[in-house]
Order: sequence, then C-alpha cells, then structure tokens
Amino acid sequence: MSGPGTTRQVKSFGRGRVCVAGGCATILSAYNPSSWCAVHDRLSPRTRSGRGTRPPANSRACANPACGAVFESANAKRQYCSDDCRGQAFYARRHHDEETEGAR
Repeated sequence: MSGPGTTRQVKSFGRGRVCVAGGCATILSAYNPSSWCAVHDRLSPRTRSGRGTRPPANSRACANPACGAVFESANAKRQYCSDDCRGQAFYARRHHDEETEGAR
C-alpha cells in the first residue's frame, strides 16, 4: 500500500563494507547490494543475469563501401567502424543524390 502517511523501508546492506576486488579500498554504499564497487562490478568476469553483464561483441564489416574494415561491437545496430566512416558514407550518399538530382 502506498500513499500519504505510509512509509516504505529502504533495504540496506550494512555500513563500512569494502569492495572485495584485490587492492581496492572503496567503501561501498549501504544501499549497494553487491560486494563490488561500481568500477569492479563491470570489470569482473563473473557471469550472472542482470546488472554487470555485457552482451557479446559481434564481428561485422563496416557499411562504408570505401572502408570495409572488420570491427567488433556489442551494439547490434552499429554499422560503421568509426564516426569518420559514418561521416564519409553520409557525404558519399548525399553527393550521389545531388548528382542524380541534377541529371533529371
């Protein structure tokens, strides 16, 4: 039940806890359920569902016809290996459209 006059307990996990990563002296927030600080939680090789996991990197060829380099990205929608290639492809498409429009 929620609304005016109701209070909800916030779950806490103890004060003074330290990150379990070797050599890390970060004191964890009482509200952090993990035993790892934010930096080491992302870097840890642990596999678990939810927070801290990354999708596997996919290998693909750059969509810029002038490049064609093979690159890896965890973002499935990424088409170009770099911002420069994306810009060059945009320029080439726009330049091609202007040429075909002028020929009409």
